[in-house]
Amino acid sequence: MSKKWILLLAALAPSSAMAQTQSQWDYSATMYGWFPGVTTSVATPLGTVESEVGFDEIFDHLDLAFLGAVEARKGRLTLAGDLQYFDVGAEAKPPVGAPTATAEVDSKMLVFGAYAAYAVVDQPDLRFDLGAGLRYIDASFEAKLNGQPTPWWTNPISVSTSARASATSTRRSRRS
Repeated sequence: MSKKWILLLAALAPSSAMAQTQSQWDYSATMYGWFPGVTTSVATPLGTVESEVGFDEIFDHLDLAFLGAVEARKGRLTLAGDLQYFDVGAEAKPPVGAPTATAEVDSKMLVFGAYAAYAVVDQPDLRFDLGAGLRYIDASFEAKLNGQPTPWWTNPISVSTSARASATSTRRSRRS
């Protein structure tokens, strides 16, 4: 084998390794927590039913919650999805003047987002993505007066654009 071929193969070896890495999808999944306070106000034929659950009380009223995200990357392309589900029930103040002894509000919310992004800057220590996506929201609120339900819900879909940046620091700290 001549030196030309050896040099050519040596020059192409990193390129084929880079091409192989770029052609593979990298996947990640994350579960996370987000525990806000919840304030709900539902209009009923008998008046407005209001409830409030503070951050410090959320675990006492939380029936179910799930928050998770998935991401797939291939080269400069990113596809991502995010799912959030909350089910919170709380005692409420009955409407003023309503002939009811008890009131409660059950709030359920499902949020699903999906987007695609492209890295306009993709360096080893800095990445800047621009993207667009959709977000679906399904929220239902049910006020129960003396155990009788009064439902209310909404199902909006929104279209959004996004930008995000991530940076990696390779600086090492020195201790004296």
